[in-house]
Amino acid sequence: MNLLPTYLLLISAASAYIVYAVIQFLHKVIWQPLQTQRFLNSQGLKGPPYTFLLGNAKQLIQLREEALAKSMPSLSHDIAHRVISHVSLWSKQYGKNFVFWIGPRAQMVLGDPDLIKEVLSNKARIFSKSDLYFPYLQKIFGQGLAISEGEKWIKVRKIADFALHGDNLKSMVPDMIASAEMMLERWMMKEGKEIEVHEEFRILSSEVISRTAFGSSFKEGQHIFGMLNELMILSDRNTFKMSLPIIRYVPTCLPATPRSNWQR
Repeated sequence: MNLLPTYLLLISAASAYIVYAVIQFLHKVIWQPLQTQRFLNSQGLKGPPYTFLLGNAKQLIQLREEALAKSMPSLSHDIAHRVISHVSLWSKQYGKNFVFWIGPRAQMVLGDPDLIKEVLSNKARIFSKSDLYFPYLQKIFGQGLAISEGEKWIKVRKIADFALHGDNLKSMVPDMIASAEMMLERWMMKEGKEIEVHEEFRILSSEVISRTAFGSSFKEGQHIFGMLNELMILSDRNTFKMSLPIIRYVPTCLPATPRSNWQR
């Protein structure tokens, strides 16, 4: 039996699929971003130009590293140049409203109060909260107020309204005061020593949440809060990292991290 025609057919089909995949890939990372950039520029939305595959991710990381490498000369409320250095820089170059790129996807920054109001009101329901570019963020936030929409959002909102009712908030005040007093006592014991304020306020927030929401303490839930903190750090580190879509499905041989390493 001559299998040559079958092999040729399979090779032709595989070649056609590869060509189709390459065309689709190039359309997504070259044609579509350039078309979008041209359209947005025609509408008056400028921004740093798109670069192949990475977008402006490399610039974002560089700006962030440069900002964090410098210490603030004095205490000030003007911290935008440090925490959102790319927004601070590009808003000066391109105006209040501009667009930048994370990979082949455009990210629009709005600084015009009227436009911000229109987006947040979302009366036409054209702005979707659940359509996140970073899938892992949806896993972190779950189906809470930040992500949910429609009937689900209404249900979660009712629960949140009840929890944040004025009388309920008043009942939380003693626990908040007790948590703040505990923090101040720790500070008094460290008189003359340097204090990591960010870490102290993270512990304070965790202590308040533990007392008011779960009736426990930060010490009892330290392991959980430690894992949540690690999760936020990992998410933050991966915000501007790019990867090919197929890579996420490739299995790795990395050993699992022991639980003891998560606890701080």
